[in-house]
Amino acid sequence: MKLASLPQRRDGRLVVVSTDQAWYADADHIVPTLQAALDDWDRQAPLLDTLFTELEHAAIPRRRFHEREACAPLPRAFRRTADGEDRPGDDLASGRSDVAEAGIASSIELCVVTGEVPHGAGPAEARAAVRLVGLVHDLGAGALSPLLATPEFLEREGLVLHVERGGKVAANNDVAPVDFGALVAELAADRRLGPGTIVGSAPLAQLPPLAEGETIRIELRDARGKSLLGAIERTVRA
Repeated sequence: MKLASLPQRRDGRLVVVSTDQAWYADADHIVPTLQAALDDWDRQAPLLDTLFTELEHAAIPRRRFHEREACAPLPRAFRRTADGEDRPGDDLASGRSDVAEAGIASSIELCVVTGEVPHGAGPAEARAAVRLVGLVHDLGAGALSPLLATPEFLEREGLVLHVERGGKVAANNDVAPVDFGALVAELAADRRLGPGTIVGSAPLAQLPPLAEGETIRIELRDARGKSLLGAIERTVRA
């Protein structure tokens, strides 16, 4: 299942998106926002998955999905970390947001969004609490990939991080498996994690500073070169 949010009030309007990322169906008649879905995941996820299946079979009304129109799937995170360090999570930008300042280095992380994780949860329990997977471009305020996907979409061989700068390939690297169970459990050793916590991996890539007017495009692709989470595409407009 793939989920996105379209702009509406502070936390967006939840939609389900087809596997090929060409179509979407409104999900706000089931649950209005992604955060609300995460708060009641055991009840809402099966309903959203049924809607996703109906969308895949064109059995319900659908509309064309355009990544540039999406906001961050989860505009406000309960908590956000990357490589074990806390990051600002209360104002996550869309994947097509401009960068307001040139000359800043940045990083790219694979991330997961959790449900409720009890204080002291072990790796297995923490891994079971992973709800969704995405990408973050960390440059001051983080920019989240247009789509988040349930983990089974990414439990496959041959994942590739593809990065272009100024239209030229800057990275095309294989993505090694990340043990998010261990990372989430490490955070839960101190306190419980609320639904909507975003946990980032160690950087998949670290990027030299972006110049004024430069555009960067970031995608997680499968072995055939197909984008899995949409593209983060940002231009520096200082």
